[in-house]
Amino acid sequence: MLELLTSSGSGSARTFDNIVTRTFTLVCLALLAGCGFTPQKLAYTDPQVQELLRATEAASSNRFGFTPVATNADIRLEESSGAYDRMLHVYGRTSRTIAFRKQAKGFTWIGEQETYRGPKQYTTVDGTSFEEICLTYELQRVAHYRLNHLNITYWGEDKRLVNNEDLRLQIILPVLKEWGYNVEQIGAVNGNQPPRTETN
Repeated sequence: MLELLTSSGSGSARTFDNIVTRTFTLVCLALLAGCGFTPQKLAYTDPQVQELLRATEAASSNRFGFTPVATNADIRLEESSGAYDRMLHVYGRTSRTIAFRKQAKGFTWIGEQETYRGPKQYTTVDGTSFEEICLTYELQRVAHYRLNHLNITYWGEDKRLVNNEDLRLQIILPVLKEWGYNVEQIGAVNGNQPPRTETN
């Protein structure tokens, strides 16, 4: 096979090189998946997901502002050995990531980030995007936000929010309601975290 590919000229040699490159890429992807770098899709009821969601309950006093994880959400589990040991990627009405650190008796919640998409679009040098509000809370350094603080970031052109470096829940809740979100699902509204078994 090697002789057939290389004896007919540079075009066939390039074909062989492409085959080798594609094969190498597929092998690398398979190895990465086996090492846990590629997030694995899991059901809400999967024991691994439930273990991590129970860990979030133990830290609920630090997570005001986040909504429950819907039972019908698209959930992916990522394993890592960097700033976190496990991360849940959750896609539904909102999109979020939840980071965990491995401890002797299980996992501990160390940070969460939830993003709300708005209805309007805006254009920058990088292209056109939907406006977004992002909530981030970290106990340990994951994405380099201020620790032990609910960080709120807005991307878009809403004059009520743009260039405001001190956004608070009281400011964004009316906007999220305008965007069609059920703000009663947000934990800080009533001073406690809603159950995470609800479907939003």
